[in-house]
Amino acid sequence: MNATPAPAVANAGGVLTSAGPGGAWAWVALDVEPRLETESGFGSDAERRTDAAMADAAWLAGQWDPTSGTRLELRYLHKPDSGRVRCVVLGRVHGPDVTTVTAAAIRLRDRLAALPPHMRTSPVTSMTDIHQLLTPFAAHQAGLVEIRKQIRSAQPARPDAGVVRYLAVTRFAAGAASWDPLWQTIANLPYPVMLTVGLEPYAVPSQFVDMLADLAARYGRLATPAQAQHGILHGHSQLLAPDPFAAYAAWLYSEAHRHYREAVFRTRITLASPVPPRRSAHPVVTAT
Repeated sequence: MNATPAPAVANAGGVLTSAGPGGAWAWVALDVEPRLETESGFGSDAERRTDAAMADAAWLAGQWDPTSGTRLELRYLHKPDSGRVRCVVLGRVHGPDVTTVTAAAIRLRDRLAALPPHMRTSPVTSMTDIHQLLTPFAAHQAGLVEIRKQIRSAQPARPDAGVVRYLAVTRFAAGAASWDPLWQTIANLPYPVMLTVGLEPYAVPSQFVDMLADLAARYGRLATPAQAQHGILHGHSQLLAPDPFAAYAAWLYSEAHRHYREAVFRTRITLASPVPPRRSAHPVVTAT
């Protein structure tokens, strides 16, 4: 949560509020855990994960309102002496005064609590607990790691590419990957760790969506066979094979074009710890 609380802080029914010259802020928090009875039943583990992922996506889409100024965070906290990883959902709203943001925060908490059937939740009602969830520890200067999408580049294999280099932005892990390797990795760390997934509802400009469609079409052309003409004096043409990287990029940009026409959230993924972290957790987070 990026806003820095002002000195005046109050608690109203499980809502932490702060007011200052820039307006007022309110935070709510909910503990989240899986329902163990839904982890067994019909279908394979992969099928149950797929159903859960679809339900989670529908729940998240229900939180999309780019006009409200709402910010969400999924926060996973590990303390070596607790023997568990705690999951909480944090919500923040901003408005002109404490009364307005308190009412908005309570409505937000009610929406967040309407989780899919495979999860259960309970509101955090203590002001002290909410404050500690916002700032569980002071991160080491080398203990902050931001997980970002990778940018891939390649030399064009086709003479008709029209560019010097190809560029493509990879996706985060998609589908219904198991989180068990991540939880095991975090639980084995001998120091506190916080994994945060920050989400901001975002209305994507139409120009950006159009650009994705154009890139998908351009790379799509290079991903299909073509005839290269060598001029009327040569009298023959050359068959150009599909460019493998162009095929990969065309798929990425086509998927991005489809995705960015739906409910979109700006996403920030951060690993934090009070000590310099081991790098073993980074690839596991990226793969999940």
